[in-house]
Order: sequence, then C-alpha cells, then structure tokens
Amino acid sequence: SGRITEFGELSAFRYDLPDGIDPGVRTTLERTRSELDALALPLPSDPVGVGARWRATTTSRIGGFPLRQEITYELTGIEGSTATYTAEARQYAEDQEVALDDLPEGTTARLVSSRVEGSASGTMDLTSVAATARSTLAGTQVIDLQRSGEPDRRLTQELGITVVVEPA
Repeated sequence: SGRITEFGELSAFRYDLPDGIDPGVRTTLERTRSELDALALPLPSDPVGVGARWRATTTSRIGGFPLRQEITYELTGIEGSTATYTAEARQYAEDQEVALDDLPEGTTARLVSSRVEGSASGTMDLTSVAATARSTLAGTQVIDLQRSGEPDRRLTQELGITVVVEPA
C-alpha cells in the first residue's frame, strides 16, 4: 500500500514480506522499499501547465549509501487526470564509507565517487497511484577496497541502468 501527497511525493509505502522468504531476497526487497520514493513525480507547489519545467533535489539510499539526485522535469501533456512528463536526471555521491554485502572478513569499502546521468519519461494519474515510467541512466562508480596487510584495490564500475514501471 502507499500514499502520494497532493504534490506527488510518496509519503508512505509498505509491503508485507512472506515468512520463509530467502534472506537475500528479503534484503533486496527491504532496500528497494526505501528507494521507491524516487519513482514518484514530485509536483511544484505553484500551479503549472504544459511546458512548465521544475527541479527536484532528493537524497535516497541506493545500494546501501546516500545518493543525491537532481531531476529537472518538464510537463509535456495533460489528458483528463493523467499528466505526461519528461525528465533529465543527475545522481551523485561523494567520498564515504559503505557497507557492502559479502566482503571478506577484515575488508572495508569506501565509495570514492558515483556519478550517473540520464533521462526519463512517464505518466502519472493525478487521482490515484497509477503511474508509468521509463528511465535510462549511465555513469561511473569508484570504490576502494582495503584489507589489513594488503595493497588497496580500486574498483571502477561503468553503470548502465534502465527502469521500467508499468501497471500490473
């Protein structure tokens, strides 16, 4: 279940996980729960019409670390109670310790940088939680791994992320 405010912000979301679910699946789904607010279309506080542009800046926990996200939206259409939009997104995170699953004993991880950019489009029904979205993001993430008695290892990941949200 979920609630969306009059400004399109996800104010409450929850789902119940069944008993006996695989622990890895449970962890993934619990992390996903905190990331769903990024899928809502936040509306500006002033009235807008087709062609309006506005920026939303949020902080989410993605992959276990705080990620700052700046999105510039453009309202491209309104038909009945459905708003259509496009967006340009920029996500970034700065130098910080991170907790990564499955690291060997005594190994620590430090996120050096994360920069991801992309675009999105979608629809949002202004009278319900029904929405569609498609986003494509690409960028680079740099992580240093440290283990006592061993040289530091720097990992550079090239990321390509596509998210599609459609009615069930």
